[in-house]
Amino acid sequence: MRTTRHCDARAFWVTGLGGHRAVVESWGYTDAALATHGRYGLGYARQDPPDAALFALNERVFSAPVAEDLDRLRREYGVRWLFADTRAARVSPALAELAPIRLVSGPVIIYELP
Repeated sequence: MRTTRHCDARAFWVTGLGGHRAVVESWGYTDAALATHGRYGLGYARQDPPDAALFALNERVFSAPVAEDLDRLRREYGVRWLFADTRAARVSPALAELAPIRLVSGPVIIYELP
């Protein structure tokens, strides 16, 4: 798996196959993405996330986690679990100090928010 700045935002396999909601996953089929089709010379599936601040929070939780960000996800969005796919990006070892690892399966790590 290779990720880029304008990756294909239609990957909904975590929610689609797992049957769980996600704060950030696929936005490629959203009205916002479809409305910006062609911007930057990119199709709807490669548009930036519609909520850049939320996307940045999500990315930060995995790359440079701090307790305040995890608390915000839990408080404002009801997040109880974090799903990390180490093929998509490096996951900071510090995350395990803030949220216990509950499952490791190949490249996937599931963390529980306390």
